[in-house]
Amino acid sequence: MKKYLTSEISFDVPDEWIQSSINIFPNLKVFGKDFSLVITRDKVEMDQALDAYVDEQNSKQLEMLPDFKIIKREDIKVSDVTACGVHFQWKDNNGLKIQYQVYIPLPNNFYIILTGTTVEDFSSSHEEVFNTILSTLIFNKGKE
Repeated sequence: MKKYLTSEISFDVPDEWIQSSINIFPNLKVFGKDFSLVITRDKVEMDQALDAYVDEQNSKQLEMLPDFKIIKREDIKVSDVTACGVHFQWKDNNGLKIQYQVYIPLPNNFYIILTGTTVEDFSSSHEEVFNTILSTLIFNKGKE
């Protein structure tokens, strides 16, 4: 058994269980605009290079999200780890959604994905808040 920890609780789970929880900070206001931050975890079957992983995720988004369009994709550093940042947009019944996803590879075939979402415009203020979060990110060694 291994220990599963959150800020509120901890408990034991079977060793073979893969932790794939999601953390959501919904309905935030960033300079008067709706904003949400979602942190997801993804376990891949084998070593998958960052670019290949991001390509695969973007292909899935293209299939699932109406009017999906990549605005910008770039390699970035997050706590000395090479990550990939992708700005993109898509539409739903409520209008244009703008998202910024940062894909961070971790040991043991895990990826952490941070997604910031707003409507109409991912402004420099949104970018500043998101980058502040990234600059304070600390990896807990040995955690899955």
